[in-house]
Amino acid sequence: DIEDEDQTVHVPEIGTTATDSETGGHVALADSSVTVVDVVAYQNLLPGQTYQLVGTLMDRGTGEPVTDAGGNAVTATTELTPDASDGEATVELTFDATSLAGHGVVVFERLYLGEAEVAAHADIEDEGQAVTLPKIGTTATTGGSHEAEASESLTVTDVVAYEGLVPGEEHVVEGTLVDKATGEPIEGATASMTFVPEEPDGTVEVAFTIDATQLSGHGLVAFERVSWQGHVVATHEDLTDEGQTVRIPKIGTTATDASDGDHVAQASAKLRIADEVAYEGLTPGQEYVVAGTLMDRATGKAVDGATASATFTPREESGTVTVTFEIDGSGLAGHDLVAFEALAHGDATVATHEDIDDEGQTVRVVSIGTTATDKADGDHTVAASKVEIADAVTYQGLTPGQEYAVTGTLMDRETRKAVTDSSGKPVTASATFTPEKADGQVTVTFEVDASQLGGHDLVAFEVLTQGEATVATHEDLKDDGQTVHVEKPNVPENPTTPRKLPKTGDDTHLGPFVAAMAASGTGLVALGVSALRRRRREWDEEDPDDDYPHIRRGRVIQVMPDLGQSEEVI
Repeated sequence: DIEDEDQTVHVPEIGTTATDSETGGHVALADSSVTVVDVVAYQNLLPGQTYQLVGTLMDRGTGEPVTDAGGNAVTATTELTPDASDGEATVELTFDATSLAGHGVVVFERLYLGEAEVAAHADIEDEGQAVTLPKIGTTATTGGSHEAEASESLTVTDVVAYEGLVPGEEHVVEGTLVDKATGEPIEGATASMTFVPEEPDGTVEVAFTIDATQLSGHGLVAFERVSWQGHVVATHEDLTDEGQTVRIPKIGTTATDASDGDHVAQASAKLRIADEVAYEGLTPGQEYVVAGTLMDRATGKAVDGATASATFTPREESGTVTVTFEIDGSGLAGHDLVAFEALAHGDATVATHEDIDDEGQTVRVVSIGTTATDKADGDHTVAASKVEIADAVTYQGLTPGQEYAVTGTLMDRETRKAVTDSSGKPVTASATFTPEKADGQVTVTFEVDASQLGGHDLVAFEVLTQGEATVATHEDLKDDGQTVHVEKPNVPENPTTPRKLPKTGDDTHLGPFVAAMAASGTGLVALGVSALRRRRREWDEEDPDDDYPHIRRGRVIQVMPDLGQSEEVI
């Protein structure tokens, strides 16, 4: 009897169809809480009997059960008592899928009657009982680089690589550029693309075009989402991911005189200007080159030969690097030199700072020259007495309206030391002034007692300052323009002044001397005359131009000790 239940054995059979509770399909967003609904179709069950349907979630890639935070397999059990031998039952499995992006999960089902397993469906390759968790990754670049110079129209291309999408089905990828520093979306920086993947895995490009003129120093991170049938199935939103980041570096420069660190340099043949370049938004560990050019503000053109560069690898996103220019600045007095800088990575320029009006990157070149003269008559000679020396200081390149001070010191060319007054202090003079124009002249007047400086050359050394900073100097012992000569004092003709002795062969003044010798009855006349002439010849040979060798040497008494101290002789 084919209908006799007592002589019938039932062989149950089950099949499963797993879908995501959110999408209703075989794809799900790899989120912190994903619920897979597995609909189990059964056949040949005994009506009225109570069964247990146990589902286990398997990782399709590893073939191992998916586990929870405690390491336990993700399972779920449904109890059913069928009214008919055929029907359906549902098993729901909820789990954390954040670490499973790019994986597929398969639900294995087992049917139990009491302790006995009466049916199972456990096929890792069965698409019907599988749910895929798509994965995307993005690589954002501009011109193939992760760095770009700020511009009005900057295009960032984000290549979105996907895994696990549904082939032949329409998908939409939507992107937003986010400020790396703030985590906030950049206004207007969104883009999207609709596509139909031919395979589960592939790539699609999203292009953003934005005004980046105000984004110097920022990092732009591309956030992407992929949707299927209106449901988000994959995201990639990681502010720390350098692969999806485009940086817009920023630089600023501060140019100074390398010798003292201010914005004023003295015109010289070896002028050194140090430009400190502050940067933001660089990629640590990556090599960069900063190249600079000195520009003449007046002409807007580059100064000949005024280029320099520095190669560096930053450890942090922000920092500084110094570029040093060495030029011949002797002909640049009165000029403003502005440092223009460009930052490059490889062949690409990623940042510039080129502002001809930026005072911070400007060094003003100044010079002074001096002309020292006798204040009384304007020449370069003074008497050996108390005198005033006027030093006219000519300047170039000063800033009108700012107060300056020029301080001078009188130097002795022969000793190379400062001339001192009666108290032993250096003879100095100064003047404070506020120029109306960049170029002009100011006079410094020295008061000096030169009575003991006959025959000496006095040189005026000058230092120009602004506040505590030295702006320019002119200190050249060999400069005749800043030199005044002190005349030797004249020897007056009076009875107490020795007369000039006759030269060799000139007996004009020897008559009285010889007569006096003869009258004295001494026998030393011949000896005295002979010795006197011989000594005179020696004096002439030593210094033909010395009119008073007998005064300088003082040796007449030694030559003729017995003649007495006659004024004629002395």
